[in-house]
Amino acid sequence: MIAKSQDINTVLIDVNEEIKQNNLRKFILTSLSLENIELKQENLYTSYLYKSNKYQVFIFDKKFSFLELDIFQCFYENKSDSIDIFLCDEFFVLYVNQEFYYYQKLNYEINNEDLVEYIHKNLNLKVDNIYKISLDEREVLKNKYIESSLKTKLINISEIKNKSFTFFVSFILLLVVSVSVYLYYLYGVKDNLLSNINIQNKNSFLDYKNKHKYKYLDDDIKYLLTKLSKNDLILNEFIYKENRLELSFFSKNRNSIYSFLDTYKDKLDGNSIEFIKDKKVYVCNANIKTFRK
Repeated sequence: MIAKSQDINTVLIDVNEEIKQNNLRKFILTSLSLENIELKQENLYTSYLYKSNKYQVFIFDKKFSFLELDIFQCFYENKSDSIDIFLCDEFFVLYVNQEFYYYQKLNYEINNEDLVEYIHKNLNLKVDNIYKISLDEREVLKNKYIESSLKTKLINISEIKNKSFTFFVSFILLLVVSVSVYLYYLYGVKDNLLSNINIQNKNSFLDYKNKHKYKYLDDDIKYLLTKLSKNDLILNEFIYKENRLELSFFSKNRNSIYSFLDTYKDKLDGNSIEFIKDKKVYVCNANIKTFRK
């Protein structure tokens, strides 16, 4: 089933440079959250507009298996390096070197000259060709696309769950772990520490730490939340997996983010900072190793 113009919502996000692949999903979800856009199990795709440093995000229902903007791949019969516009009644699609680049709905009729000027001004591209595509031609291209082995060039980030749901699940897991650790420590470890565990050297301490690593995770999280609050950072997303915390947080003060990251300079397993121009905030995605060495 094909998603047509009326089935697709798009969002443009300004960036300073292309986001690293492993941070892209978090960045997109954070940006959508700042725009007060909440997802409801929709498909979520994106593409990078490298000439104007923007990400275009596509949101559409999961009942659709592909987007109409992809059918124009079937227009080409011979390889050609050109910048082409496919102009339809209700939208236009821009292809660069036979690959999809940009899509926009049209609410009014636009002439070719104005369209070329718009593309040059907003996307920093010079158009070579404009092809007016009728409904009948679109139907032919759609059938060709369905029968072909062609696939979308967009980046699929649909598998990332809704931010609110992810944070909720993480919070519940954290709460369960914290309570369990507290009860275990209160009634088990505390009373039997001296009699049952003899930490005489480094090796026995490491054994003890491994057996009770959730206590260390609890301490790490408490310390982390304290540091976030101290630096006036707003936590947007929190995920724990494979002995590390994946965080997304933001602030209007970039130095506050640097100060927080400096606290974890020996535990950082990658980070990125991007400035959201329209919101005037800095968004940071960071991976932090949790257990003490």
